[in-house]
Order: sequence, then C-alpha cells, then structure tokens
Amino acid sequence: LKAPVQLCFIDPYIAWRKALFSAIPLADPDFIAFAAASAATLLLGVVVFKLGYNHVYRRGLLL
Repeated sequence: LKAPVQLCFIDPYIAWRKALFSAIPLADPDFIAFAAASAATLLLGVVVFKLGYNHVYRRGLLL
C-alpha cells in the first residue's frame, strides 16, 4: 500500500491500541492525530457503503 492509504488503515488501530493499553492522555497530540485518522476512516467507510447501497438500490437489485 502507498503511504497515505496505509496510514489511513493503520493509524486508527495504533490510536486505539495506545489509548487502551498505554493510557496516553486524551490531550496528547499523537492521540488527537490518531483519533482524527480514525474518524476519517469511519467517515470514508460510511460514504463508500452509502454509495454502494444507492447504486444497488437504483438498479433494483436485491441485497
């Protein structure tokens, strides 16, 4: 994977692992960056799901 795409998928995992097991403070810049990457990944997933759902719905296909 290219660096930005790899970062998009790996950063959220690192963020929650650090938050759960390393007890980093919530105001830590690393946590803020990783949480933002996690939120961006979630938003991207919802957008892709919605686009796919609308594509299937418009064609009248069964899910």
